[in-house]
Amino acid sequence: MGVYTQQTERKRPLVLIYGGWFTGLYIALLVLVNFLAFGLGLDLGVLGGLLTVIIAAFGTGLVFVRREKTALEKPVQMRIAIFGIVAATIFSLLMSFIVLPKISGTGANPFTQFDGMFESFVWVFIMLLITGINFLLIHYFLGLGSANAKPASDKA
Repeated sequence: MGVYTQQTERKRPLVLIYGGWFTGLYIALLVLVNFLAFGLGLDLGVLGGLLTVIIAAFGTGLVFVRREKTALEKPVQMRIAIFGIVAATIFSLLMSFIVLPKISGTGANPFTQFDGMFESFVWVFIMLLITGINFLLIHYFLGLGSANAKPASDKA
């Protein structure tokens, strides 16, 4: 996995810290988007999930550069993106299977809508595709947030 250096050892806890930042922002935005959807009747659809991932990744990149006073290196960015996609997938599945059925009052299992094995595989394929797209978005917007914060930290 590349060269293991002292700088890599120093960055390892940062992955947990900023993975935690991403997770916290993701949960807060997920709650906000669901409040808008269920509380105010404003349905954002797929855009709500994408905005959640994009804003959380961008904000995490900004916070990283402002706190660490250094650019977000590609290996650290990749590790934070992996941490973020795992967290985003877990929370998305929790919302799909536990929270949303209870809020809607149906208590239905999302798998009950599938007639056979083929539909289940299609659902899994779509979920994997969404996970891949989310990973690319997290990775890109972490870097974009880091790049946008860099000029501001250079001036300070």
